[in-house]
Amino acid sequence: MSKTKVPLNSGLWTIHADGEVLLRLSKHGPGHEAPITIPEFFRESVSRFGIYPALASKNSKNWEVLNFKQYYEACRKAARALIKVNESFLLPSLSLPPFLPSFLITYSIIHSE
Repeated sequence: MSKTKVPLNSGLWTIHADGEVLLRLSKHGPGHEAPITIPEFFRESVSRFGIYPALASKNSKNWEVLNFKQYYEACRKAARALIKVNESFLLPSLSLPPFLPSFLITYSIIHSE
């Protein structure tokens, strides 16, 4: 058996956190689109669905609804505040109930970097 190293980008899966994988792209159908990042997807969603509801929560008896533009701006505002305070190292340790708007905004920030 030879002990040659296999390049990290040689397969469709990896167990390494920094590993690379081949993308399955087809010529037609849903697999033909080029891959995009989460921030790109978020911005595209805002441009497509700007005034449609994105997030709704009930405080006491009143519903608070954020449309896609408001949700995006809330995420940007929270991200700027975290950068300004330099507390971004605490993001992975935040534990908020997943049904709160603040959790969803924080989650969006974490996964948009």
